[in-house]
Amino acid sequence: MSGLQSIPTPSEISREEVARRVVARSQLYGFLSSAYLYPDDGVLSGLRDSWAMANEAVVVLPCSEGFREAFGFLEEGLENPAALQSEYLRIFGHVISMECPPYETQWGCEHIFMQSQELGDIGGFYRAWGVEVSDQAKERLDHISVELEFLSYLALKEAYAIENGEEGKALLSREAQAKFLGEHVVRWVSAFTTVLGKKAGGGFYASLARVLREFVLMEADEVGAKPQALRPMDVRPVGHVSQWEDSSCGSSASCPFSLGTDDGTGGAS
Repeated sequence: MSGLQSIPTPSEISREEVARRVVARSQLYGFLSSAYLYPDDGVLSGLRDSWAMANEAVVVLPCSEGFREAFGFLEEGLENPAALQSEYLRIFGHVISMECPPYETQWGCEHIFMQSQELGDIGGFYRAWGVEVSDQAKERLDHISVELEFLSYLALKEAYAIENGEEGKALLSREAQAKFLGEHVVRWVSAFTTVLGKKAGGGFYASLARVLREFVLMEADEVGAKPQALRPMDVRPVGHVSQWEDSSCGSSASCPFSLGTDDGTGGAS
């Protein structure tokens, strides 16, 4: 794939170290996935439990000092559940926010048929890798939390393949990450996090916006994804929301996906 960054070879760095860095990426994706859910008791408990591993991942990865500072601020925010819940509802609302929607297809999809196409493409990625959204999920498949959890899953599969010397499978997982980032996540996350940071004004969600934006751009560079990012003004007005209620899927404090019946090797969408 043109522009795809290759996995460092054992001669450049030990297999264990390569796998450790990929696991760190998976852990950070997973933490951020949960952080974008409504912070009920279960979500907050999961975030606190996973904080140490996520913080270790930040140490392992080549993050900027600004990133580390913003990430460190998140721990403080987790200690005040009532304030965090109130802030979440102020920013995202009880229904899909017109100002700051955490759904990919609310950005840049000017027509309903385009939204349907994008949802179908996202679902195709999930199915190609043998996962499906849990019946217990609370969000649509294009919610930022669900997309980040999928990338966490792909990175974990890459790490497992590296640890077992399966370079072909590791490369497949990496190619899928580059493709999903380039065709979906990076395209809208810069615009989304810019609006989120402005609407939050400060505090937990402003820091979370900065962390996600920098991490996703770092990941795009890591795997060689080359998307065309959307701008904040590309957000589409919310309309026909009821059309997608039956497509509801997403994440809870646990992984939103359940494994399918394939052999887990996945494939290109």
